[in-house]
Amino acid sequence: VLFVVVLFAFIGFVSYTSVSLVFSPQQKVQKSFDEFIKMDKNKYAVSGNVMGNPNGDKIYVYSDFMCPFCRVTNIMVSKFAHEEKRVLIIHENYPLDTECNKYIPHTVHPGACTLARYALAAKKQNKYWDMANLIFDEHPTSEAEILRLSEKINIDIAKLVEDVGSTEVQNELLAQIDSAYKRGIFGTPTIVIDDIPYTSAMPYYRIKTLYSQALKRHKRAQR
Repeated sequence: VLFVVVLFAFIGFVSYTSVSLVFSPQQKVQKSFDEFIKMDKNKYAVSGNVMGNPNGDKIYVYSDFMCPFCRVTNIMVSKFAHEEKRVLIIHENYPLDTECNKYIPHTVHPGACTLARYALAAKKQNKYWDMANLIFDEHPTSEAEILRLSEKINIDIAKLVEDVGSTEVQNELLAQIDSAYKRGIFGTPTIVIDDIPYTSAMPYYRIKTLYSQALKRHKRAQR
């Protein structure tokens, strides 16, 4: 009888810790990531060039379209902009590809520069987030595949091809890479909240906490 009582007590304890995650912070982090990793598509995706409140607090996200955790982070910030109406998410490209990024010693993701240019070219048709989410979700591996997939977002393909090779798009990409360098950013994903860069993937609740802390700092500064 004592064995049965102890066994049930142990099972109850394990069940409690599994649900509450009080004694397992790593499990809490994993469960937070699982919500986003398991999404085939970004259900919080927006259309156009603006994500969030155009007059909101700016949160910068530096990412590489071929970085798996950048895709997860993109879904997280999309959800955050959906829930928190005071923020504006600004996506900056930092491809880990020496074809366009002179600040890294070697290429990690060949072709990442091309993907970034297609997103910036789509921006000229007010389709930046349409293209960005398409790339993150579909993982195209060639320009031919990008163009085929682009039909899904109802974009002018001829103009897209023209713009992707333009000096304007090339210069915008280089400016974003320079911006990352000036902030001391050398990896992705990096989220900049209140001018403080946080590099590496983080759980969703961490993003919310960092923003909440930034708001509290500003309130204290105004007193």
